[in-house]
Amino acid sequence: MNNKGSLLVVTLTFVLIFTLLGFGAIRLAGLQNELAEKQEWSMEAFWLADGAVARASQQLPTKLFPAGQYVNIPLGNGTYDVSSARDVIKDSQGNVIYTYQFQWVIDAQGTVRNQNRKIHAILSALDMRFNIMTRGTIKDMDKCPQSSIIIDCTLVKEHANFSLDNFFQGLNTAAIKNMADYTYRDPNNAGDVNPISGLTVVNLVEKSSLNITTDNSNGTVLLIVDTTAVSGNPQKPPQINIEGNPYFFGVIWIRGEAKITGTSRINGAVVVEGASMEETKLSGNLTLEYDEEAIERAVSLLGYSHLVPPGPIKIINWEEI
Repeated sequence: MNNKGSLLVVTLTFVLIFTLLGFGAIRLAGLQNELAEKQEWSMEAFWLADGAVARASQQLPTKLFPAGQYVNIPLGNGTYDVSSARDVIKDSQGNVIYTYQFQWVIDAQGTVRNQNRKIHAILSALDMRFNIMTRGTIKDMDKCPQSSIIIDCTLVKEHANFSLDNFFQGLNTAAIKNMADYTYRDPNNAGDVNPISGLTVVNLVEKSSLNITTDNSNGTVLLIVDTTAVSGNPQKPPQINIEGNPYFFGVIWIRGEAKITGTSRINGAVVVEGASMEETKLSGNLTLEYDEEAIERAVSLLGYSHLVPPGPIKIINWEEI
């Protein structure tokens, strides 16, 4: 009798264990199926968001999409929300200080059965390297980081790779030099060049210093200084000294590196290109103030009515958020 009772208890125990295992397997299969469905819905939501970016990019710049514009589509009973706006630069208080003419920001969200995916993209009618990005005033020159392009002492790393040959579409360095109003090679012993007016090109080949007085700078100037031949010497880096009471109005474009000093004021922009551009510094009491009008006028010396002619719209930054 005891043996039969023990056998019954063991049998019922095994039945209970296998029953629980069966329910567990069914539950696990259900969870896996639910997870697979959620992954499928999430992927559909992702493609919806990506499709929203593509849809917006096809209609820019003729149309900007307001925030909260939902579009019903047949895929997975999902929707996407797309908004776009002009790309802007804001100050530390959030105030807009510049709006790009040929650049847009797109925010898109795809939703399928409560699964949300979001994409943030920046579109531009130009490759990013074709934009002069020196916006704002450098207030403390000595503490500015070494950089190729400076915005309020902040290095804009993504704009490091560009050159005179690809910035102005349709014009290379040789063509620009042929258009110059004035060209100089290795200024005199004092390092002076005079005059500086319109499109001026200076090549430093053996000498490493250039002196500019704003009294000799007439009107709007696009000054191109090529220091590549004398760059790379840490004991004697190329130096550009700008002195005088009037301010320099226009763009100073440096090929290579240079230490820029002086007591004058530059209204416009300073752009630096080249492998050694991290060595370029602005120091002393020199004041650089971004001036869009000065830049536009300087670039117009090359025959352009805008800073850079618009090209095909491209996605220059894309990330899921």
